[in-house]
Parts: sequence; C-alpha cells; structure tokens
Amino acid sequence: MHHPFRLHVLTLLVCLATPLITSTVRQVPNWDPGLAREAARAHDSQSELAALKSALYSDEPQALMAELLELEKRDGLPWPAREAVLLRFMQELRFLPAGKVPAEVMAYLAAWQPRTLVPNIHQPTVGEPLYKVREAAAGIQNGWRHDAAVNAGVVLLREQPLDFLGTWRPGPEYRRVSSDAAFSQHQLVRDGPV
Repeated sequence: MHHPFRLHVLTLLVCLATPLITSTVRQVPNWDPGLAREAARAHDSQSELAALKSALYSDEPQALMAELLELEKRDGLPWPAREAVLLRFMQELRFLPAGKVPAEVMAYLAAWQPRTLVPNIHQPTVGEPLYKVREAAAGIQNGWRHDAAVNAGVVLLREQPLDFLGTWRPGPEYRRVSSDAAFSQHQLVRDGPV
C-alpha cells in the first residue's frame, strides 16, 4: 500500500534537489549568437589558420600543439574568432589518416572547454557552444574508426571470406555498418562501378 504522504515528500525532495544537481552542470550564455558570428567574421583569421596548417604539415610533432596553445592564449582575438578558426582547421583534419594527427592534439581538441556560449533555443538561460569543437573532434575520431573497420573488413573479405561472415553479427552499430561498407567496397573493386 502506497502512502500519499511519502509520495508527496519524495516529489518535494526531487523538485528541490534538481536545481542543485543541474546548477553545477549548466553554463550560462555569454554571447548573443548574431554578435558572436559577427565577432568571428570581423577578424581576418587567415594567418591563424595558415599557422595551424603549417604546423600540421611540419616535421615537428610538437609544433601543432604549440600553435593550438598559442591560439588559445591570444588575447587580441575574441573567443568566437578563435573557436571558428579551430573548426575551420578541423575540417582539414578529417581528410587525413588517423596517424597523421598527434594523439595529444586530438585529446586537446576532444577536451576543449567552449568559451562561446549562446542561449539554448528551448531554454534560453542555458548556454550551449556555438562552435562545437569537442563534437567535431569526436566526429573525426569516429570517422577514423569507421575507415579502419572498413579497411580491415575489406582485407578480411578478400583473404578469409568465411571469417568475414562471422564478424557480421548483431553488435555495435559501427561494426555492422563498417562490415556493410567493406562488403560494398569489395564488390566495387571486384565488379567495377555499377
């Protein structure tokens, strides 16, 4: 038998505790979206972008990390411009093989703390990143994992087709999708374009 008093107390506790729990996680908006985009466009960031690309293709693995830290510390550049530069630079990274970008750099980007927070469309008192650097880093890494799985699947399909069939089973979505992509890639190589 349920006691209405206990239910009311439990409801009250949940209602009182929710702001305490979420207040530590929430970030407040610090930019208007239009003003943030305007601040990013107002600065010609080609020199910052060129410096990052140059460091990426240099023979010194630490050069890129040094450029990223320099960009983060650059006081004369507003945060929206810095984060916009990071996203434009990351478009370059997604076309590179996984080993070309130092793990330290990807860890730095994956742990990025957004500085340009705009109001959430559904909850204007909650800030969300305008430039989603962390999410872009995760997307790049997911793309690399997918490509590696497809390549491994193509090799397995060519060399041991029966073993390949054993790997295609219900499981993580990325494995099944990668297996499908590997099979399609193998058919394309074997049969030519359709």
